[in-house]
Amino acid sequence: MADRGDLLSVEVLDQQRRRLHGIGHGVTFPLRPAETTSRRPRAGGEVTLKCNMQSGHRMLGGVDDDLRVTPDIALPRAELTWRFSRSGGPGGQSVNTTDSRVELRFDLAATAALPEPLKARALHRLAARLVDGVLSVVASEHRSQLQNRRAAEERLAAILAAAVAPPPRPRKRTKPSRGVIERRLSDKRHTSLRKQQRRRPDD
Repeated sequence: MADRGDLLSVEVLDQQRRRLHGIGHGVTFPLRPAETTSRRPRAGGEVTLKCNMQSGHRMLGGVDDDLRVTPDIALPRAELTWRFSRSGGPGGQSVNTTDSRVELRFDLAATAALPEPLKARALHRLAARLVDGVLSVVASEHRSQLQNRRAAEERLAAILAAAVAPPPRPRKRTKPSRGVIERRLSDKRHTSLRKQQRRRPDD
């Protein structure tokens, strides 16, 4: 446990539960006690966290659920990395007091969850937004961290689904029908007639 002023940090070291919706082995979560009481110790005091795994399973879709991208592709949650920070916005009472802004990172270049042809296609299509092969999405539109996490997952899944989608079939060139040709010639004649009517008599 590290002590930084009144900021406490606790490491999640339970390897049995490290796939709980982005909580990774060794990830550090900052805690800031609202006040000093017997249940809320001052900075530097001992803090015991109890995680309700059953509640987390219900709210976040299950401990071992993968993030579904397409019916055939799912990302292991162990490959997802989360970062939490305070969301910006206008002032007001209790504004920016929780780490509701979330950043979801996925190492596309290193993943084994995608077949090589699809991974190569995604790397090519997303090259402009990748940093060292890592795809990052941010969600901060909700006041709840849980809602932002869900939004970030949906955003990541949508981006990857579009990136691995097969290219559109090339359009087969067809010969214009007789009706199309006649309508085009008729429109040209009407346009030419209108232009002639707009001319001055001495032109």
